[in-house]
Amino acid sequence: MVEARPLPPLRQELGLSPAPPAKNGTPAWTLHDPPANKFYLLEWPAFEILSRWSLGTVQGVMDAVNQETTLTVTEHDVLGMITFLDQNFLFQTTTAAGNQRLVSAQAASRPGWAMWLLKNYLFIRVPVVRPESFLKKAGPAAEFFYSRSFFVMVAVCR
Repeated sequence: MVEARPLPPLRQELGLSPAPPAKNGTPAWTLHDPPANKFYLLEWPAFEILSRWSLGTVQGVMDAVNQETTLTVTEHDVLGMITFLDQNFLFQTTTAAGNQRLVSAQAASRPGWAMWLLKNYLFIRVPVVRPESFLKKAGPAAEFFYSRSFFVMVAVCR
């Protein structure tokens, strides 16, 4: 007997768009998670399961995919999709425990100071030349080259 538990609700900001076909020629789709700026490539069975997610139960999704498409989807496939969506934080979080899980995952993904330094050492600014004092001294002499009389003199010399 297939499990009749309700499916967790998906986050509303997720986007689904067509992708190039898979290597075996079957259709594929891209699932976009805008806040995380992540893209997931979905194959045909995963897309069919996800597009019927609003049916609300594992049994409902499984029956709909099997009746409306040429695919044969099992309970294992739907539960695998639940696992995938859960591991990638694509469900709505409605409990304190769910929020704590998100906070913990974000804290775990932050790099330590050594990794930050390794990735960002090229962006440390070390001034080699400080031209400000030279420009202040040379500025009055260069003003002549931007004056109206200089442009008139150049035009006359042509």
